[in-house]
Amino acid sequence: MKNAPLQKSFLTLTHPPDGHYIHCHQVHGNNIWVVTPGNQELSSDTNADGILLYFKDWGLDWDQAQDKELRGLPPLCIKTADCLPVLVLGRKGAAVVHAGWKGIQGKILLNPVLNTIDPYYFCIGPAIQRCCYQVGPEFKNAPLANTFSAYSVVDATSLFLDLPASAKGQILNSYPHAQVTISHVCTYCSKSPVLHSYRRACHTPSTSSTPEEQKQRNYNLYYF
Repeated sequence: MKNAPLQKSFLTLTHPPDGHYIHCHQVHGNNIWVVTPGNQELSSDTNADGILLYFKDWGLDWDQAQDKELRGLPPLCIKTADCLPVLVLGRKGAAVVHAGWKGIQGKILLNPVLNTIDPYYFCIGPAIQRCCYQVGPEFKNAPLANTFSAYSVVDATSLFLDLPASAKGQILNSYPHAQVTISHVCTYCSKSPVLHSYRRACHTPSTSSTPEEQKQRNYNLYYF
C-alpha cells in the first residue's frame, strides 16, 4: 500500500496559510469534528480539538486519495503554541488533533471516531519537549499520575513532563501496529526553526513580551 505520499504533507507555519483551510475553535477538550463538503464553512464556529474527514464524503477512495493529481481538498489545520499537533492517517480518512496535557488526560487520541478511519500512521509535530516542560506537583498524584507518571522525570526538585512520549504511549496501547513518529523540535527552546511558544512568551520579561505575542500560534497543516 502506498503510504509514503500521504506522510509528507504535515507542515508547521508561524503564520496563517494562504488560501482556504479548515480549522476549528479549539477548547482543550476531546471532541473531534467530522468535516464534510456541506459543513466545512462552519469551522470557525465549531468547538473541537480535532478535525476528521472520510475520503468517501469527498468523493474519493483510498487509491484516489494517494494520487496527487486528484487531491482537491482544502488543508486541515490545528493551531498550537506548545501543545501537540497530531496527524492521523487511516485507510478510510485523515484527521488532525490538538492534544495538550488536558487532551491526553481526556483521551482525545482514543476518541472512538479515530478508529473509524482505520488508522495506521500518527505523526506528532513540533511541541514543547521534556527539556522545557516543567509541571507542578499535582502531576505526582492521581488522577494525573495515572496518565503521566511513566513520562515524568524529576530533575533535582522539579518535575518535567514528556508530552510527546505520553501521547505515543497512549496511541500504541490502542493501536499497537500503528507507526508513530515524533518531531523533537521544541517550541520553547528551538533556535532553528523558531516557533511560537506560549510558555516562552509568558516567561519573557514583560518589557519584551506583550499579550499579542502570547496569543501567537503555530499553524499545523495537513495538505492532501
